[in-house]
Amino acid sequence: MKYHTCLYFQFFSFFSFFLILNFYFSLSTCDICEYENLPPNCKQSSDYFLIEEKDLSFEYFFLNSQGNFFSKVHEEITVGLIVIQGGGRYAQEMFCYLQNSTNQLPMALSSQVYIVAPHLLDSTDERKKDNEVFWDTNGLKKKDLNDITNTLNGWKGGGLSTIEYPNRISSYYVIDYLITQFENEMNFPNLNTILIAGHSAGGQVVQRYALVGNKTMTTNKRMRFVPANPSTFVYFNQLRPNLPEIVNNNYCDNETIPTYNYTFSVPKTNCFIDYNRWLYGLNEQPQYINV
Repeated sequence: MKYHTCLYFQFFSFFSFFLILNFYFSLSTCDICEYENLPPNCKQSSDYFLIEEKDLSFEYFFLNSQGNFFSKVHEEITVGLIVIQGGGRYAQEMFCYLQNSTNQLPMALSSQVYIVAPHLLDSTDERKKDNEVFWDTNGLKKKDLNDITNTLNGWKGGGLSTIEYPNRISSYYVIDYLITQFENEMNFPNLNTILIAGHSAGGQVVQRYALVGNKTMTTNKRMRFVPANPSTFVYFNQLRPNLPEIVNNNYCDNETIPTYNYTFSVPKTNCFIDYNRWLYGLNEQPQYINV
């Protein structure tokens, strides 16, 4: 499946987020792009959202000085940024990288951005609350086809949370919930743009949510998506790129990708009988999409 991902790999830099911020604030330079390697430490706090209708909760990180979603009216905020963790589920670290870099903007601009990082757990993670939601670690490894649409790659694929709690939710539902909180004009009266960014596994979530997310077409806020370096992504039909005959297996080289004129066709080999299933295509989609 490697060649399915090559055309997308590194087409979006994680710090293209800052280019978007530059564009949004009409800045002429990108000085903050130099801060990619800042250490992951910042003055962050965490709190829990309680999804009352599901009796489930999840942790999220935010800047201590800004307070949580409900602590005050965030009149200064015009941009809400939801950052999705990578495969290691280090939501706090991803929050800090973005917050530290955003702090390099002029104060008048950085203070307009509210960053929130939901912590999406899997079954190997420690839970701090009895009703803290988590997703199955096994994901696509499950062979029970009756349940495959509920467990598709856990939180990365929008699958349903563990059966330990009866009110199961998709990881995409968490993003829906956060967007809904940003839409609340009682707390964010001047917010007009919502950015969703993620790196690696987080980039996979962002790309797929941009395609199928319930809130992408219903929100009245301007939506922007930054899927950075996803190892896989979903295609819209059954066609896939035909690999060029390039020596040294360098068809994923960053210089080769944008210059090669690819052709597309339906794969013929039996090795890829599942190539168009969800995560890579639109077959056997998770329940979230079919509701």
